[in-house]
Amino acid sequence: MPDNRTPNSFDRPEPIPTSRASGTAAHTVTGGDTTREQVLAREKEQFGGMKFGSAFFGWLTATGTAVILTALLAATGTAIGLGNQVDPNQAADNAATESA
Repeated sequence: MPDNRTPNSFDRPEPIPTSRASGTAAHTVTGGDTTREQVLAREKEQFGGMKFGSAFFGWLTATGTAVILTALLAATGTAIGLGNQVDPNQAADNAATESA
């Protein structure tokens, strides 16, 4: 089905067809065996080592998210009254008699 719309400035340009057999690759492979240490050295050279600041703030974000979700869960339980019919003395008596 042909497209009869008129082009405007918001249309994407048509892709230029390219041949996959052009002979260029994203990364050149030099051949030979590479050891794990060589791969790790190349990765460290390209991306750097561990960033302690990023790791700390990532941990802090994950912990904060867990605290907020736990608080929301507790607030939801309180709102629907999950703990209203519990008498602490009766719960303690039940625990004492069931464990004996």
